[in-house]
Parts: sequence; C-alpha cells; structure tokens
Amino acid sequence: GFEPTANFCLKGLANPRGLRVTPEGAFTPQGDVGGPFMPGSADYELEVRGDQSINYEVTSGPGAPWLTLSGDTAGSLAPGETALVIAAINSNANTLPEGVYVAPITFTNLTDHLGDTTRNAVLLIGSGSLQFQWTLDSDPGWTTEGDWAFGQPTGGGGQYGGPDPTSGHTGPYVYGYNLNGDYPNDLPETHLTCGPIDCTNLYDVTLRFWRWLGVEQPIYDHASVRVSNDGTSWINVWDNPTEITDSSWQEMILDLSTVADNQPTVFVRWTMGTTDPAWQYCGWNIDDVEIWAFEYDDLTGLGGDALPAFRLSPVFPNPFNPTTNIRYQLAAAGPVKLAVYDLQGRLVTVLTHGFQAAGTHTARWEGKDGRGRSVGTGQYFLRLESGDLVAVRKLMLIR
Repeated sequence: GFEPTANFCLKGLANPRGLRVTPEGAFTPQGDVGGPFMPGSADYELEVRGDQSINYEVTSGPGAPWLTLSGDTAGSLAPGETALVIAAINSNANTLPEGVYVAPITFTNLTDHLGDTTRNAVLLIGSGSLQFQWTLDSDPGWTTEGDWAFGQPTGGGGQYGGPDPTSGHTGPYVYGYNLNGDYPNDLPETHLTCGPIDCTNLYDVTLRFWRWLGVEQPIYDHASVRVSNDGTSWINVWDNPTEITDSSWQEMILDLSTVADNQPTVFVRWTMGTTDPAWQYCGWNIDDVEIWAFEYDDLTGLGGDALPAFRLSPVFPNPFNPTTNIRYQLAAAGPVKLAVYDLQGRLVTVLTHGFQAAGTHTARWEGKDGRGRSVGTGQYFLRLESGDLVAVRKLMLIR
C-alpha cells in the first residue's frame, strides 16, 4: 500500500548507498621554496554504504610527481569494512618554484560508480600575496556597534594600562572602541564588522593588521577577532590570552584559512567585551588591515601545474571613495583593454589599453571620467578584455 512505499522512500533517502570518503575538503600543505611542507600527509578513510560489496580504485591526476598515494589504493570493500589511503608530499616538491599546485585525488567506485568523488591536494609554496588592503585613510563604511567608530584617536583613557594613541599606525585615522578613552564597565560584546570579502580561489587566507590594544586579563575583560563565511556563524581566531597594555602599534597575523579559503563571502569582526564591573582600559584601535593569500583559479592548472589564469580579481575597496585598486591576471601576452562603463553601457574611462605580458597586473580608478572629471555616486562596471576573453566586475562609488 501507500504507507510502506513512503517509508521505503524515506529510508532510501536516509541511507545513501555507494562509496563514502572522509574527510571532505582539500589537503593543503604549505611551506617555503625547498620545503619542508606541513602537513606532510593526509589520511582518507573509505567505506561502502549499503549491503553490497564494491570494487574501487584511488588515483592522482597526471603531472603531479610531488604527490604520492599509498595504502589501500585499490581493492574491494564489503559492508562494514574500511580502507585507508594516504596522500603524501614527496621530495619532488622541494624543486618547485613559488606558486600554487593542485592535483585531484579521484576515488572511483568501479562497481556502480555510486559515491564517486574527488579531493584536491593543494600545495602552497611561498608566502602568498596581498589580495585586499584597507589603509583606513578614509572610512570604508564598516558596520559599527556601540562606541566603535572611525576617526582619529585622542590619546585619552588609561585608567589601567596605557592610553589610546593619538594617530593611526599610518595616517591619522583608525577604527577604535571609544576614540576618546576607555571602554566602560559591564560592556556586552560589541562588534566592528568589515564588509564582505570575496575569497573565491584564494587559499591559505591570512589576516594582517596593526593594533593598539588595552584590555584586562581574560578572566575579567575580553577582546577577540572572529571570522565568518555566512555572516551568522562566527569562529574565534584570537582572544586576549592575558592582560594587554600596548604602548605602541603591534602587528597581528592570524590564520583564517579553515573558514575563509575559497569562500565567496567572508567577514572579519573585532569584538570588544564582555567586561566586568571594575577596571577600565583603552580597548581596541585598528589600522592598516590586509588580507594575504595564494590565488588559484580552479579552472586551470589541474594536474599539478602552476599555470597563470585569465582573471579579474575583486576590487578593493568596494564600495569606494574616491579610489579603488584593481588586480588582474593574464594567461598569455597580448592586447589588453581595461575600461569602466556606467549602468547604461556608456564608456566612462579607459584605464589600460595596449599590449601586456602574461602574469599579474594592477591598476587604479580614482572615480573620474576620461576627461578627468569626478563622476557621481552610483554603480559602474569594470570590463577586462584580452583577445576573445572578457571578465566583468561591479563597482560602487559612494561620494
């Protein structure tokens, strides 16, 4: 009858069949040119779901002599059995130049192909490059709560620890919690949140910024840095481990990779609070925020080659006023045109027009048309052309 059929369908959905491979996600070892690379290996567990045995094999992509597979790379699996495959970086990696190298590891169910899947090995050599930068010479319009504000700190505060600075790390301005002095007692968590950052095709994403921070030890008061790839769930990447009483600007470098790598929408948040009913300190001051990462276009280079791609990277800042930075990559030398258009498709200005070599290039738009006149607030389109290839990005100018 109807009811048993419904139960059967639900059971089938709840108990998928075929090959299962854990963990998910890429294997991303990293190191300097010449090695070593850490982590040096990754373990993959294979099992069969359902009540039938399968035959399987595990292979790596061609052209990746730096990757070795070992363990149970081929055979049969009965229900309830598991197999272990080890992917390891070998000595051939020590001869590779700086770059990103990607090799697919393919897990194939030879019996019925249910559960066929691929895991990428992404080898990162070197330190990556600057992808996004906010010097905070002007207000990028980040979201502030409570007494978080953009402006020039006044050197106030310091009931305990030291006072705020009187300027930024570079230039006069910062984002800070209470630019005129200390944070208050009994403060709830209060956030500064940056706008969305497009980390698509970026790996080993790293946050760098300069801080001037005063905060009591964490059994009483708290300062933290968090990251999210959906704006809802936040992961702490740093909490004050002890009392902090900065009397000069200090650089912080934080690993965001587990949350941010290859994610289209990433947010970073600085949190002041909670605080207790007693001592007060100067709190957060933030300047010169940067995102560093390796850039890799998944459509090229599979098989272990570090190949240049045709790519127009996300511009930064965006929205902007009055200047934004543009970074693009050419797969081959040739004629290039980089231009700005308005919403009606009318040409605003040409930023680059001529022959350029393969590789990475940069440009700037200062919000002006081809005659040097400032254009108004609104949305614009950035168009990159090279031969038959075209890439487009949206820009938002806010006066």
